[in-house]
Amino acid sequence: MERIALVTQNKKVIEAALNYVECELMNVVVKDVDSLNVGDQVYCLYQKKQFTAHIIKRVNYNLYLYLSLQESNFPTERRRFIRYHCSILDAALFHNQQQAASIHVVDISVNGFGFTTDKKLDEKLEYSIRLKTEDTKQITATIVTRNTVDHYRYGTEIRYIDEENLFHLRRFILQQQLLRQE
Repeated sequence: MERIALVTQNKKVIEAALNYVECELMNVVVKDVDSLNVGDQVYCLYQKKQFTAHIIKRVNYNLYLYLSLQESNFPTERRRFIRYHCSILDAALFHNQQQAASIHVVDISVNGFGFTTDKKLDEKLEYSIRLKTEDTKQITATIVTRNTVDHYRYGTEIRYIDEENLFHLRRFILQQQLLRQE
């Protein structure tokens, strides 16, 4: 594991092992958790770069830190748009304000969606996707098809999403990441 230094608000430096970074979630392992609490902002020193993160979960010696996608100082080799497997049945595609198909979302990322449907879609068209997760408001985005796995399995890319819908999408993905760690 690579090493990373965490600097607390009171300037205490804590050495940690960087376990992984996926999208907006970073997992580090520390020996001294007593001075680190959920909600704290920490400064991270990694590969001669400094950036901020927030502690959003603590389990034994594992800390889960939230990194903003806009954080410009984090090394660029992290994967920004990890796809997470899910099962969202309350979803549909729309074209020109009319429902084009009911869909089953099977994976999700900040960059797009994977879904199945019982209809063949026109891959040249832009669609509006609307989905409702268990604990969020409806998420809406404009998407375009990027690939077809078989006749009824599609991978898409988000072409447009407003701030509020992006917030709900990022929140849902972060919740899925945290639930995977339990």
